[in-house]
Amino acid sequence: MSDDGQVLRVREAGGASALLAPSVGIFLPAVTEGALVAEGQSIGAIDILGARRSLIVPVGVSGRVTQRVGGERTRV
Repeated sequence: MSDDGQVLRVREAGGASALLAPSVGIFLPAVTEGALVAEGQSIGAIDILGARRSLIVPVGVSGRVTQRVGGERTRV
């Protein structure tokens, strides 16, 4: 199993930042809704065909997690 970090992509919409995974995979969250996050922080990992990669908040992004979008596997 690998644990290379991946910086998330950002989409700005309506004054909020949406963090987007680098690819399709199973999200393994390390934060819950309401948590504060800051640039450089790992918010969880994504498992892509058995390779696990940390998901890192990009530079210039910080704030409170207001919503996680996705299927049941994104639940804590």
